[in-house]
Amino acid sequence: MNIRKIENGEKICRRCQVVKPLNQFYKDNSHKLIEPYRTYCKVCDSKAAHNWKKNNRAKLNSYKCNWYLKLRKDLLDAYGRICSCCGETHEEFLSLEHIGGGGNQHRKRRINNASIYTEIRQQGFPKDKYTLLCMNCNFATRYRKECPHKKITLKAA
Repeated sequence: MNIRKIENGEKICRRCQVVKPLNQFYKDNSHKLIEPYRTYCKVCDSKAAHNWKKNNRAKLNSYKCNWYLKLRKDLLDAYGRICSCCGETHEEFLSLEHIGGGGNQHRKRRINNASIYTEIRQQGFPKDKYTLLCMNCNFATRYRKECPHKKITLKAA
């Protein structure tokens, strides 16, 4: 039997050489015309991925760091790279603000900032739900308090 050949809903894993049902293989959309399933079974594929991550830790960390920085750059670009309260523009100080609150619940539903930023990007960076605030303004508005910058603006007017 050819290693790549699928017969009777079964296939041979190229790593462990065991005949397994097709549901034990991940689908592979990159080879639709040749074969719709990966060459390793799910168990062997997981082991190979784990070994690759273990042996390429620096490469993986570099990739994740660059991916996150690009994601944050896209978020800052989408929301104007400026604090919507005081006008601060140093990107190190800028943070995401949930308009109308809800940031605490949002963080509890997600794993980390990257997953929140990814979700917001998938939504098309909605301007009615989020904005940018510098950390000072963001901390000042916790617990639904008004930012001191707005109080100063109101007194001056």
